[in-house]
Amino acid sequence: MPFAGHQRHTYTVGQVVHEALCREIQVVVPDDAKIDFLRNQLTWHDGKGQTRSTAKEVFDLARAGGSGFRLVRGATA
Repeated sequence: MPFAGHQRHTYTVGQVVHEALCREIQVVVPDDAKIDFLRNQLTWHDGKGQTRSTAKEVFDLARAGGSGFRLVRGATA
C-alpha cells in the first residue's frame, strides 16, 4: 500500500539507505486460500469454483469488505 504523499520512509540494509515506496499491510483471507509465488497470485475456492487474484485485487476486496476478506485491525486504507 503506498504511503501518503507527504510522508517519506527510509530503511537501511547494511550501509545503504533505501526509500520505501510502499508499506506492508495484513489482510485476512478465506481459510482455503493459497499463495502462488510463481504467478504472484492468491488462489481460493468460492461458490463459483477456483478464483485467482493479484495482490492489488485482494487489497481492493479487503478494503471493500468482500466475503471472507478484511484488513487486519490497525491497518489503514
